[in-house]
Amino acid sequence: MTDRIPNPQPLTYGTVQPGTLVEDGDDNVFRVEHVASWRNAVGAQYVSLTVVPLGPGAPGMWTELATIGLLLASEGMVADARARQQRSVIVSGLGLVADRVRSHVLPLPTYGTHVSLTVGSPAELGVWADAFGVEVREVVASGRVHWSVTVDLGDDDAMSLSLNVSCLSTPVEPEPVPLPEHRHVAASGGQGEGTAECACGQVFFGESGGEAVAALDQHIANPEVRFPAGTPERAAYAAELTEELGKFARGEAPYEYPVTSPAPADDTTGGDR
Repeated sequence: MTDRIPNPQPLTYGTVQPGTLVEDGDDNVFRVEHVASWRNAVGAQYVSLTVVPLGPGAPGMWTELATIGLLLASEGMVADARARQQRSVIVSGLGLVADRVRSHVLPLPTYGTHVSLTVGSPAELGVWADAFGVEVREVVASGRVHWSVTVDLGDDDAMSLSLNVSCLSTPVEPEPVPLPEHRHVAASGGQGEGTAECACGQVFFGESGGEAVAALDQHIANPEVRFPAGTPERAAYAAELTEELGKFARGEAPYEYPVTSPAPADDTTGGDR
């Protein structure tokens, strides 16, 4: 019998509300649909409940004194009841199809019969695969992983009968991208020319080996800076920008050149000039 969770407050026929899930003491779960209170000839208060089983079974009516307690169904019992209900629906549905095929009511399929089901996870799909002795098929497409199981239930090549079970696909886990490592790899040169190389592949130059190493140290301290301050690379980049800005000022650069000048004092709209 399923373990029961003690009620935080006593639940009685007089306090139960429609929609409450209760159990009958034998692990059968019912949903309370209607509650009607009434008194008998001597004034005792009774309550009648219309209940519907959560799973196989028929609706019923329970009547007791308003002070009689009720058992609140636990989450585990509710899950078990819903599972029994789903199994019953699957079995009865497949049975209905089988009856119609057997009685010649339905035309036979031309290219085989396929029954498809969807489960909640790859682990559940593995249970289906083990039950029928087949392998789980894994396919990667459109950036997602798709799992499925196909069971051949027929032994006639001309008219196949198969069961296809799948589960929801999941996104492909991206390959981890290693972060570049920043450390001294090599340095060379003397007075007049020097180089220093970082493990990330970037090489720094200087008027001496010490100057190149100093630029590399700045890079290691702040790798996001493309040209560390005080390096020849930064000076060359600044000179290049200065030259391009000069072309723009002389009107030699195209109109779309991405430099924005301050707007005149009487221009409230701003913009490029």
